[in-house]
Amino acid sequence: MYIMKGFLTFLGITTLIFGGYFGWQGIKEHQWSRICDGTSVVSNCTGEDSIRYSKYVYHEAQEAVTEKVYHPAVPAKTHTVHHDAVWGTQTITTCQEATIGSYRGQCAQALCRDGEYSGSRGRGTCSYHGGVLMYGTWYNYELVPILISEAWDETVIDVPAQAAYTEAIEISPAKDAYFEKIKA
Repeated sequence: MYIMKGFLTFLGITTLIFGGYFGWQGIKEHQWSRICDGTSVVSNCTGEDSIRYSKYVYHEAQEAVTEKVYHPAVPAKTHTVHHDAVWGTQTITTCQEATIGSYRGQCAQALCRDGEYSGSRGRGTCSYHGGVLMYGTWYNYELVPILISEAWDETVIDVPAQAAYTEAIEISPAKDAYFEKIKA
């Protein structure tokens, strides 16, 4: 094979030196008459578009080159906010209890002249206490504290947690197949 190639090279040089069958112009025209295919005929050829090229090389498509990068899980960043108990007041209404007689503990119906309260109305009310100063129902009003909400702690998320993941980073993009063409 190498001997044949060497011989053909020798023939080409001999032809160039001595003119040979094609002569100098013929050899030059013969080179350009080769049709470029991009793989075996890649230089000094004519493309399918009838343009002469000094270089005509086919480059195959290439897939993108990626690198996988692992990112570990990141816990959430939080802080705690303490909320104190909230108190309010409520008005409790109770009636003035009777302080004398058999109605003791019931709501008073009459105020006696000596300041005692009677649970009765009618004849004989406050008879041993100077008589009735006035009839009516008396109420006591009392403000009492009530718990509206208990004390509690709240966890506030400043930065949410992130699960571990793998990311594919493209180092070089994919390339389509193409012909590299340089005109003569």
